[in-house]
Amino acid sequence: MIIDVVPPDRIGPITLGMTIDDAEAAFRTLEGFQGAEESRVPVRGQANYDSGMSIHAHVGSGGLVNAIEVFRPHRTVSLRLYDIDVFGLPADDVVERLRQYVETEEEEGGCMIVAPSLLIALWRPFVASDESDEQGFFMQSLTLARPGYYD
Repeated sequence: MIIDVVPPDRIGPITLGMTIDDAEAAFRTLEGFQGAEESRVPVRGQANYDSGMSIHAHVGSGGLVNAIEVFRPHRTVSLRLYDIDVFGLPADDVVERLRQYVETEEEEGGCMIVAPSLLIALWRPFVASDESDEQGFFMQSLTLARPGYYD
């Protein structure tokens, strides 16, 4: 399955500015959705998938989704920003390719990469140079936010 990141509006069927009810309905349209009965602890605005991917819709003071965060699946899902497989390529390659489209800022010693013009942040818990250390070698999450989210 391929899920497109389309800044500044959406990730797959989840759109910034939608209600939490609409976001949760959109979660269910993605392949591999696990309902509350399959989830250990169901949380409002959060969806888990059989691929290991999870998606969180963060709600602002107006009751609308103001950020969408996707966590890396273990398999079979490609999160695409432009032509970049955010979770499938090594993190350094993701950053290099992203810089062909927009300016980025490196934070937390390379653990977080921010594309301010897109309101996108990519994160990994540490930087690793070896693929065997998967959590640091690949990006682990992508967040797309509305203007003002980080203020």
